[in-house]
Amino acid sequence: MRPFSSLILLSLVAVIAAFLPGSGCTESPFPKASGPVNDFADAMSAPYEKRIGRIAEELRVKTGVELVLVTMRDLGGADPKEYVPRLYQAWAVGKNGKDRGVLIFLSRKEQTMRIHTGTGLKTVLSQRQIAEIQDRFVAPLLKQNDYDNGLLNGVVAIAKIIGKESGVTLKEL
Repeated sequence: MRPFSSLILLSLVAVIAAFLPGSGCTESPFPKASGPVNDFADAMSAPYEKRIGRIAEELRVKTGVELVLVTMRDLGGADPKEYVPRLYQAWAVGKNGKDRGVLIFLSRKEQTMRIHTGTGLKTVLSQRQIAEIQDRFVAPLLKQNDYDNGLLNGVVAIAKIIGKESGVTLKEL
């Protein structure tokens, strides 16, 4: 076999292997962000999206913290524990110099919800606080398929903590 033919055959095998199950290529590329609320799963009603958007904007203006909410239908086989931090990085949430961002993520198919914070908020929002927000304010409503109130509760709880820590009053709450 000629070296050129071997190279073509090897390339063809590599391309086929990349599309086999378990190859890690089933994950979809990240969607494009469209603002503070990105409801790709159509899980929320328009009034709730607008209210969360207003809270996120006021939080950003008054504290410099960028809050982004994302809902997706599914993760295309990706592990949420890895996907959410990579999405946070890809979208550069809170990257205004101090990494003060919060990504609230929900995947309907996997029935998972995660809150990821930037390094600039680790002292403001502890893992314990994040777990409490998820367990007390969000999860009970999500289990009832009340995405509107569940996600709003999470946003409000986070905004209250950040506002208090920053010494500002958020009128949209």
